[in-house]
Amino acid sequence: MFGKEKSMAEAEKKTARAKKTASSAKGRKRAATGVNIAAIVKKLTEPLVFGLDIGTRSIVGTVGYRTPDGGFVVVAQESVEHETRAMLDGQIHDIQADTILVVKRRLEKLTGRKLSDVCIAAAGRVLKTVVASATVDFNYETVITNEHIYSLDMLGVEKAYELLRKEQQTDDMKFYCVGYSVIRYYQNDYPITNLEGHKTNSIRTELIATFLPDEVVDGLYAAVEKAGLYVANLTLEPIAAMNVAIPERFRLLNIALVDVGAGTSDISITNDGSIIAYGMIPAAGDEITETLARHYLLDFAEAEKMKCQSTSRKQVTVHDIMGLSHKIPSEEITEVTEPVVREITEKVADRIKELNGGKSVSAVFVVGGGGKIRGFEETLAQALDLPEERVALRGSEVMGQITFLQKNIKKDSLLVTPVGICLNYYEQKNNFIFVTINEERIKLYDNSKLTVVDAAIQCGYPNEDLFPKRGKTLNYTVNGEARMRRGEPGDSAVIRLNGRESALSEGLSQNDRIEIVASTAGKDAVMSVGDIPEYHSDIRFRFNNKTITCPRFVTVNGQLVSRYYEIQEGDRIEILEYYTLEQVLEFMDIVCRGRVYVNNAIAGMDTKVYDNFSIACEIRKEEPNYQKLMEEYGEGQIPEAVLNGETKEAVEGEQSLPAQPQESKADIAPEFGNATAEAAAQSATPAGDAGENVFDMPVTVNGETVILRNKKSYILVDILDFYPFDLSVAGGTRLETLINGVSSDFTAPVHEGDEIQIYWAEKGSYRSMQICSIASGSSGNCIYIGDGDSRILIDAGVSRKRIVDGLRSIHVAPESLDAILVTHEHTDHIQGIPMMTKYFHVPVYGTAGTLNGIRQKDSKGLVTMEHLYQVYADRPVRIGSLEVMPFHMSHDAADPVCYTVEASGHKVGMATDLGVYDDYTVSHLEGCEVIMLEANHDISMLEAGPYPYSLKCRILGERGHLSNEDSGRLLCRLLHDNLKHIFLAHLSKENNYPELAYETVKCRLWEELGMNSLPFDLSVARRDKPSKLVLTGSGQDMESGQLSLDLLESAL
Repeated sequence: MFGKEKSMAEAEKKTARAKKTASSAKGRKRAATGVNIAAIVKKLTEPLVFGLDIGTRSIVGTVGYRTPDGGFVVVAQESVEHETRAMLDGQIHDIQADTILVVKRRLEKLTGRKLSDVCIAAAGRVLKTVVASATVDFNYETVITNEHIYSLDMLGVEKAYELLRKEQQTDDMKFYCVGYSVIRYYQNDYPITNLEGHKTNSIRTELIATFLPDEVVDGLYAAVEKAGLYVANLTLEPIAAMNVAIPERFRLLNIALVDVGAGTSDISITNDGSIIAYGMIPAAGDEITETLARHYLLDFAEAEKMKCQSTSRKQVTVHDIMGLSHKIPSEEITEVTEPVVREITEKVADRIKELNGGKSVSAVFVVGGGGKIRGFEETLAQALDLPEERVALRGSEVMGQITFLQKNIKKDSLLVTPVGICLNYYEQKNNFIFVTINEERIKLYDNSKLTVVDAAIQCGYPNEDLFPKRGKTLNYTVNGEARMRRGEPGDSAVIRLNGRESALSEGLSQNDRIEIVASTAGKDAVMSVGDIPEYHSDIRFRFNNKTITCPRFVTVNGQLVSRYYEIQEGDRIEILEYYTLEQVLEFMDIVCRGRVYVNNAIAGMDTKVYDNFSIACEIRKEEPNYQKLMEEYGEGQIPEAVLNGETKEAVEGEQSLPAQPQESKADIAPEFGNATAEAAAQSATPAGDAGENVFDMPVTVNGETVILRNKKSYILVDILDFYPFDLSVAGGTRLETLINGVSSDFTAPVHEGDEIQIYWAEKGSYRSMQICSIASGSSGNCIYIGDGDSRILIDAGVSRKRIVDGLRSIHVAPESLDAILVTHEHTDHIQGIPMMTKYFHVPVYGTAGTLNGIRQKDSKGLVTMEHLYQVYADRPVRIGSLEVMPFHMSHDAADPVCYTVEASGHKVGMATDLGVYDDYTVSHLEGCEVIMLEANHDISMLEAGPYPYSLKCRILGERGHLSNEDSGRLLCRLLHDNLKHIFLAHLSKENNYPELAYETVKCRLWEELGMNSLPFDLSVARRDKPSKLVLTGSGQDMESGQLSLDLLESAL
């Protein structure tokens, strides 16, 4: 019992002694620092910055924060010497994470905070500096933002890297940019200090970028990562020292800063307000220490102590390796070190002159411990031919805005670089991050915008394995025209970021893990003859008033095939849209042929019978199947003109003569003029038909007015009864039949006022383009453009139903669309895209910024990557037979563009949502036959209207909308002899009227042309329903120079 009590008493005594020791240690800590750092840090709201100066002999850790007035408070600072010389010539050779860890833990104990992020600085013998220039031109005057400046700087860094690679002439060594300094900015080629907020057409930078080899950067990162730290910022030691030692107000002067460390002397030079050069020499304080060690037989540590003490004491006491003690005057030490100091300063002077264009500088600031040795400043001044007062050691005098909370720390030139490393964190974040992609660890230069795709590119991942691959394309020809069917799209690459499914555009952070499963290819293209758009399964015609159906003739490589034939690569397909009369009669089993009339004209055996043609055939009694044929088809109705003896050719034996066009009363209709054509038609209508609801109908055929008569409804083939077009003599390789510019077959319905074209065309011949505004205005925009072969929409800013109804009103099937091209991502231009892609799988084209905006606004995820195709301004894209040219426009969107479209020698242009226009805009719209141009608002109405002031400013600004007046001014620059039609588009409902826009623009054009009429059509695009179809290279749909009343009524 006694022993147990004694044991407990001893334990209590030990605990008391431990507490006393701990208390004493805390007291010593407070005595050393003078304050309770942890208590102060606990009250701080500002984030702390942790900087490490990894030197040749020691590591200095600094923790602090920047004050609102630009000063810097050093909360805590610790310095620990390496056990061995860890860094040589600025490059880490012995990664001593333990030393970094000691500094980190001491600072954590002092501050009471965990430290995870660190700022570091690099230097070294292999440091490379490159001066480069980069320019960014804008298509219109632009207010420069920080984003513009950042992009310009990054472009300059890229240019510098290209120059460095050319200089090295090898790809074996990888270099990384560890810092850059802008020498000068230019606004429209005029020097300027700060670009931000200025309005300009062009900006340029000249900068100096500094690069280090991969292994140097890797060494620095490995050292700090081994100690459990993440590099938040990497800079250069000269930049870090410059931030403290030479304020910006001094950089107008030609000054050199020399940071003399233990292993290297880092040099930077300023002039005209910028840092113009960096450099380094591998000679510094260690050479002086080694000289003393050899002279006095000292170990390195004792010699280092001797060197440091000699700068502040008259006499130094040292112990040599023999164990003897010596008291040596500091003046003697100066004499001993004078030769090596002179050698170092001469090297520094030579490097300064080399970096400064072969001449000396105006002054030199010296920082770092090595520069404190006596005689260094004077010797360097002599080497540079400068007065001694022009070379100065900088310490406390340049640290006026630096506050140290630790009372035992004195402001000294040794501390310039450690503090500068922390300050650089606020100025320029240049660092690298490490990520793992498919188990491969890679390093990326962090520009704050890194995404998964950047990592994929860096590691060399094949582009074709990132994006969906289509199956094999099927190429074939139809009637001599090249066709293709794309294979089905495969699946995009599967991206997993840190275990969760992600996308290529996902942002990256330090130590992210990326897994990419390659994209897949879709199925090869497969189609049969029946899938060809021109193919219909049969041909129908009227034979003696009975509808007959015949299979369509299709040959592939000269062989007759059915609709089910599967097309092979390179097949030559011929689709015959007709039977010869002889083939028809053979199909009908008619042997003894009498007189035969095709479309009321006597026909020979080689007459071509197209879909929905009418045939009147005299069936002779000697026909073997006479009775059966008469019962089934009856007697053919011979034209009345023949029965009256008016057709001289209607005699037996002349059936083989070519069909002659029959004159119709429509031939004289134009003599009455448009006003009396209807009356003329009515007078020609037989009275007996009145009870049968037949009517006469005017249409335009190849530019001529034709009256269709005596039917309840009309289809395209009926035109041939009233318009003299000879089908029996082929005038080309294909027959073109168009209703309002849209390719149509002979069964297509025809309506009053339709514009019809029928002609023979050669392969690749001149073709009209068709333009229709399906919707236009601030509530939604959609434009159709096609040429019969290819069909596109520009924007889809209204509902799918409105788009489909609009397309069908002009006889265009929505399934036939080849693409939707999007100008920008605002809702009134993209509203219908998700449903159009869902139901019709239409490819969507736009710039990267626009496509990204579409996906962000697609809340249901209907628009997938396989639907999206990127376009670039000023780079044409081919969509079928159409060549589309995107070009920049000024609007408040991510990356907006306008478009021109060309095909078969025709050109149309679309330009809405323009804040301003310039020569660039004009150059793209020049030569357009049809122009759709914004006339958004009347300026007076907008200024007096109900919109908030901020919205008015946006609309009137350079990234807003074009007014009626500006629209007229722009059109005056686009006038040319071949201009056919101008649409005024995107009218504001609140700040404009259709008639006001029309009159404003018309009067401006009259003034320009010097006449009171227009040689082209001018109309206002409708807000609520499609406009009439406009054709290039043909007559227009309204009287020249007049505003269509129905257009105006609809717009109102």
